[in-house]
Amino acid sequence: MRHYEQLRQQPDRFIVVGHAACALNPTYGQGMTVAAIEADLLDQFFQAHGARMSGHTRRLQKHLAKAHRDAWTLSISQDDRYRSTEGKQSNVMTHFMTWYSDQVQKLVVEQAEVQIAVMEVVHLLKPSNMLFQPSILGRVIKHLLHSSARS
Repeated sequence: MRHYEQLRQQPDRFIVVGHAACALNPTYGQGMTVAAIEADLLDQFFQAHGARMSGHTRRLQKHLAKAHRDAWTLSISQDDRYRSTEGKQSNVMTHFMTWYSDQVQKLVVEQAEVQIAVMEVVHLLKPSNMLFQPSILGRVIKHLLHSSARS
């Protein structure tokens, strides 16, 4: 993921989209969804500003970066599982997200509400923080407590 939204001196009328901004792992099948989200954001932008882009593209670039963030986070938290993954070393948050994802996946088979939530997040219909809503977080904790009691 490239952070064009963080450039100190962004050229006026400069917009970066697609793989130039965020090249996702095609294994997870989110590229077309992100492209559709980008297209929608661009459409909204041009509907509002038309050719009068001057002074407005920085805010658009921030919206585009936000659209990439969930897909990128999901992708790297899964890629982090493999030793062959290249790039920046993962941090504590990435390790936590990988662990938490594993805990949620244990519930998907048995609990329809969790499965629906995971599918909505993976397909970028809902933000990833939906998996931390009390009803799902509570189920994860309950499962962990029951698992440790059986051990």
